[in-house]
Amino acid sequence: MKVWIASFFILLALVQFYQWLRILTIPLPFLLLGGAILAIVSNTVPLQPQKSQDAISDQPEPPSNTLP
Repeated sequence: MKVWIASFFILLALVQFYQWLRILTIPLPFLLLGGAILAIVSNTVPLQPQKSQDAISDQPEPPSNTLP
């Protein structure tokens, strides 16, 4: 029963949000600026921590595939 009540309120909130979103108007310059920002952010390379040389040298060597 709790799932039905929670689902009902979530559905009601989504319908209310959709109705509010339909009357919302955003000026074109803000849409263009937002699109440009999203394009820049989505194409940036995420910063990854640099591995130190000590951490690399501590790793074991991979096994070789040569036959004896």
